Amino acid sequence: RKMQWQGSEIPICTADALGLAAFCVLGTQTAASKPDFHPLIWVVSGVMSSVFGGIVRDVLCLQQPRVLYPERTMYATPALVGSVLYTILTLNATPKIMSTKTVAKIAFGSVFALRVMAFNNPARFFHWKKEFYLDGTQESKEV
Repeated sequence: RKMQWQGSEIPICTADALGLAAFCVLGTQTAASKPDFHPLIWVVSGVMSSVFGGIVRDVLCLQQPRVLYPERTMYATPALVGSVLYTILTLNATPKIMSTKTVAKIAFGSVFALRVMAFNNPARFFHWKKEFYLDGTQESKEV
């Protein structure tokens, strides 16, 4: 299947995926380094760290933030998967089997790959779609 990218979109989308993956791993690692933080906080920290950069980028570019609109490409899902993967591997892998660097590389690679695959993938989560009518009324229905 041919990708639908045009001109400068390839470097921008690649940089977006790299940034999402890097901040996901860094946010999760930072929370994991705090001994009194619960692993759920690790995941939340990783997702928020990575997604917030995209929100700032979209606001500065005067675009609708991708993460807030379910009909756009999946943005927070790759970060969630990577953060959960990092957390599970960190909690269950012994240092002899897998180092922290290896865990970070696996999580980074998964976020990057999932985000790149989401660029041209029509898959979306179920969401409520608002339908607007000519008389100004609206109705929500599950999509």
